[in-house]
Amino acid sequence: WYETLYDSCGLRQAVALVRMMSGLFSRAELIGWRAENTNPCFRLKMDTPKPRSRCASWAEIDALCDAADAIGAASMRTAIKISLFQGQRAGDVRRAQADDFSQVTVPLENGGQETVWVWSLMRTKRGTQGMMRLHPEVAPLVAAIKQNMDDGQQYLLIDEATGTPYTEDRFSKRFASVRTAAARNMPSVSSLNFRDFRRTFAMFARAAGINKDDAADVLGNSAATNWQLGETYMPPQFETASRAVMAIRRPEQTKRKKA
Repeated sequence: WYETLYDSCGLRQAVALVRMMSGLFSRAELIGWRAENTNPCFRLKMDTPKPRSRCASWAEIDALCDAADAIGAASMRTAIKISLFQGQRAGDVRRAQADDFSQVTVPLENGGQETVWVWSLMRTKRGTQGMMRLHPEVAPLVAAIKQNMDDGQQYLLIDEATGTPYTEDRFSKRFASVRTAAARNMPSVSSLNFRDFRRTFAMFARAAGINKDDAADVLGNSAATNWQLGETYMPPQFETASRAVMAIRRPEQTKRKKA
C-alpha cells in the first residue's frame, strides 16, 4: 500500500497517509480491536521526506492578498497576514477567538506610553502560551473586524461564503481557491502552502537581525511561561516576541533617477 501511494501520490502523501493509518491501528490495539503489537504500519522503513524549505516572496504575498480580495475572501487575506506577520500555524489562526485580540497600553523607551493591539493565544500543537504585539499590517485588519463583527461572534475569522467560522476542510479549500486565482497572474504561488507563511515569518525576522531566541518566542518553540499582562507591565517574552514581529519591514522601493 505504501509503495502504491508512493508511486501514485508521491513520498510526502504516502508517508502522511501511512502514519494516519498507523494511528488508527494503534487505537484499535488500545481498545482491544486488534492484538497487541500487530500494527502492520510499523517498521515499514519508509523514506523520510526532506524538510520543506519554501518561503514566500513579498510579491507572492501581495498577489495572494489581492486575489483574496478579488474573489470576495477578505477573511483569507487576514488569515494570510496573521500567519505571515505573527508567525502562527494555520490551526491557531483559524481558531483565533475575537476576544484574544485586545488593546493595551505599553511603555515607550522615552518614558511615554502607547496603546497597541496584542494577541494572546494558547498554541494548540505544543500547548504553549503566547502574547505578542500585532504587526502594523495586521492591526488595522483586526481592528476593523472587531468594530464590525456581529453580536455574539466568537471567532475572528468568518468564511464569507457560508457566514460561519472556518472548518479545517473549508479553510484549506478557501486558501486553495485564493492560490488558484493568484496563480493566473503569478504562477509561482502554485507551490505555496499555507504553512509556508510561518516559515516565511522566521526567514523575514532573521533577515531583519532578530536572533533565534526572539523568533522562537513568536513561533512558540521555546519553553512557555504563564503570565498576566498588565496595562503597563510587559513580561520579557512579550517584549522579545513583539520585537521580532515589529522588526519585519517591507523592502523599500528604490526610486529611479530622473533623466
